[in-house]
Order: sequence, then structure tokens, then C-alpha cells
Amino acid sequence: MRVQVLFTILISLFMTNCFFTYGQVKVTEDSYKNSTIVTVDLKHQSTEFRKSLFYSLYSYAAISYIKEIKKGKPVLLKLVVKIYGNLIKAGSLLENKGFVKINGKQISVKLAKIDSSSSTSSSTTSSTDYSGSGKSAYTDYTKPQGNDFGTNNYGRSNHGGGSTKTTTRTATVHYALAEIELSTKELKKLENCEELEMRFYVNSLPMTFTVAEKELDILKKFAATTEAETE
Repeated sequence: MRVQVLFTILISLFMTNCFFTYGQVKVTEDSYKNSTIVTVDLKHQSTEFRKSLFYSLYSYAAISYIKEIKKGKPVLLKLVVKIYGNLIKAGSLLENKGFVKINGKQISVKLAKIDSSSSTSSSTTSSTDYSGSGKSAYTDYTKPQGNDFGTNNYGRSNHGGGSTKTTTRTATVHYALAEIELSTKELKKLENCEELEMRFYVNSLPMTFTVAEKELDILKKFAATTEAETE
């Protein structure tokens, strides 16, 4: 009989699990500081890649764009950068200098709070082999199960003679972290930005992230937002 296997690709799930709020411009009013905080999270794919046997390996930059609006003070724009992917190893660090290119004009930026981190996710899966048991591997869970296969509850199979193997798989993702501050002038340019590109270096390895058109539209909205939208 055919071996029934439930298999989960951990890396894909792990990398996308925290990204459900990406692309949403959020506004928070801080009454203690008398300021307005506008944020948006975006994910960008590197233009550089490394060929593997069956597919190409890219790096990714998960960036939180944060601006603080306070009356009488320049607007502060901060980028919290988290780079990950197959090329990022444990302890990988960003260099303290990078570049941002807005509408073809390049400026150098200083990276601060440079650090690295790792996150591990695990999942347990099982496979059951009913070959040699003389019974079908199929169970109709819409009906109560009889005692000739053992005692079962709905949604659980307990076939006699079946061999079940449980496997726990783990996936570790490594991150290179940093923060960047941009001026009010650069923030203003984002409102009418048609091209945005960022170049960072991880352990001297260049990584270029070109912001896609859809993401540019989101950044334009982010740059123009000064208060929460009303229904």
C-alpha cells in the first residue's frame, strides 16, 4: 500500500508566518510624547542571487519604515532593517555604510545598531505505512470506526498492523540587523518616488534591493500620511 505522508516545508512557513501585516500603513497617536507614529512593514527581494541545483537562492530585506511626526520638530524617518536568506549565516553582520538611491540620485547612509540574531521553528509530522497489514490505509472519518481495526474516535485512526513514524523537523533562520535614519528631505522625496533602490553589504557581500512598483505605491502613501484615516 502507499505510504501516506504529511510533510511541511518549514522554511517557507517560518519566513511568511510573521508577514501577514506587511503593506499596511498604521498610525498611532502617542499622547505622552504628543506625537504621531506612522509605520509600514515591507519585504524586498535582492537582485543578486546564487544558483543552486534546482532553483535560485535570493536574500530578503524585511524593513520597518517608521516616521515620527511632532509639532515644531523635523519629521524623523527610521528604517529598521532585517536581512535574511540562504546566504545569511549565524553571526553575519551588516557593514556600517550603505547606499539609498531615490529616482536615480544616490546617497550614502550610516547604519547603526548593527547586530545579528537567529530564530528557530519546529514542527512534528507523521507518516503511516499500512503495507503488510492487509487493511486499507483509507479511513472514512465521517463515520464511527469499528473495533475490527481497533477503537477510534472521529478524526483519529488506529489501524492494527500500521507502522507510524513521527519526525520532528527544525528550521533556523539567521538575520543581519541594523537601523538607518533618513532626513526629512529624503522622506519628502518618497512622496513622488518612481525608483527606489538600496544597497547593503553583509560580510562584504553586496546585496541590492530594488523596491517593486506596488511597494512604491505603499511607500508613497506612507510618506504622505500624517494622521489616522477616518471611516
